[in-house]
Amino acid sequence: MLNLVGLDKYPGNKKYPKQSQNDKRWRHRRLAWEWAIKYLSEYEAGKKTTQDIVDFATQNGFFSVWYTVFANHPPVKQLLIRSFAGTATNCFDATNSFQPVPRNPESQTDPIYNPYEHDESSKNHKRNSN
Repeated sequence: MLNLVGLDKYPGNKKYPKQSQNDKRWRHRRLAWEWAIKYLSEYEAGKKTTQDIVDFATQNGFFSVWYTVFANHPPVKQLLIRSFAGTATNCFDATNSFQPVPRNPESQTDPIYNPYEHDESSKNHKRNSN
């Protein structure tokens, strides 16, 4: 996943020697991380509410940063999931502290579940349609 989305792109990373100096996304992610850490300490001190956190996070983006920083706070994670537009709420388990639902419940090593590979009628349909 890291290679797919390039979240490890930052100045000086030898993996990306031709990275454009105009690509400032790493800086935006870093700032979001710093804000999330600051808000975490304020939340844990009772100075910020769940709504305060989510209001700021949704204005600034970087769902995965906020979700990761607030990993030990299910109420914040729940509201983040509900508040970030386009987030598939069914991909998170409300009975398990809003952890991501495994994409392939039959095999944790396979990152993508393909229902056609597991359904005999679909296999037969594929064979007959070729």
